[in-house]
Amino acid sequence: MTPNPTQKLTQLEDLIPETNVVATIEQDVATIIKLNNLEFRSSYDDLDFLVFALLPLHSNIRVALVSHQNAPVPGIEICVRHDLQDVGEAIALTLDRLNLTPEDLTWIDPQYEQDFFNATSTPLDIALNPSTAEIESFRISLLKNLKLLSDLGVDAYNTIENYDILILPENIDKYSEQSELNDSDGSIILGKLLKEEGARCANSYNLGLNANVFERRSSELWLGSVWVLNHTVLPLLISVVGRMLGETVQKRLEANRQIEDFQYLQNTDVTIIHAKLNFIDSKISTEIKFDGDADTFLKIIKSINDDRLSSKR
Repeated sequence: MTPNPTQKLTQLEDLIPETNVVATIEQDVATIIKLNNLEFRSSYDDLDFLVFALLPLHSNIRVALVSHQNAPVPGIEICVRHDLQDVGEAIALTLDRLNLTPEDLTWIDPQYEQDFFNATSTPLDIALNPSTAEIESFRISLLKNLKLLSDLGVDAYNTIENYDILILPENIDKYSEQSELNDSDGSIILGKLLKEEGARCANSYNLGLNANVFERRSSELWLGSVWVLNHTVLPLLISVVGRMLGETVQKRLEANRQIEDFQYLQNTDVTIIHAKLNFIDSKISTEIKFDGDADTFLKIIKSINDDRLSSKR
């Protein structure tokens, strides 16, 4: 892949407009070619001989991957047009397209770091076929919730990266002080069961939130604030909630039957669920505040999951 100086080469800026270096990755050209089937061409710039390949992202956006022959540190530069607006998104999409992670970056232009942070959690399946409304809705939801976590002292970026579902205090959207947060006993059980089933799940304790535990002695089920960060966890959520209805709620009903309040017992036939569902992944971006019967609650989640599966066909 080393250019031959005797070849008749054309300068890079005369071949492509993507010459503005915005980030570098540690992979070498041979690895990128092997894993991504890209074709590199020989050229040169004011610094050195080089090889480059063009990587289409979406719409009319593409990046150039550039490797200089005598670079002091091996790696590949990510280059964009000088007039490109969404540079952070372009870097994030490049990593996704190459099956890389932010850890593979060895440098990023500081002026684009925040934009990259905002775009990193935008999955490729939206970005490749975007509608402006979908992307904007997702970004607004993501940024709002990242700020909410950050204000409470949580490492928001790592949380979004490392977990598929969060079981949070039911009033997390109302207070910025940890001492005011309330976890329900139902939300603690939900988180425990999800973890037992292998879900990448975090609760208040895992995130370092010192929330109060609020126990309600009734047959109603309070699940707190449930953040779905990855739509693939929905079937497991449906299964676990169904299990809770069959086990935890029944135990409460048995306990209530010890109370000689027959009028109250007559109203426990229908199990009521209270939950705040927050879907902030690429397939779904919506918030649902639910206070109703368990059957309807499960139907809503199943419907969202069915819509997800339909969109994949």
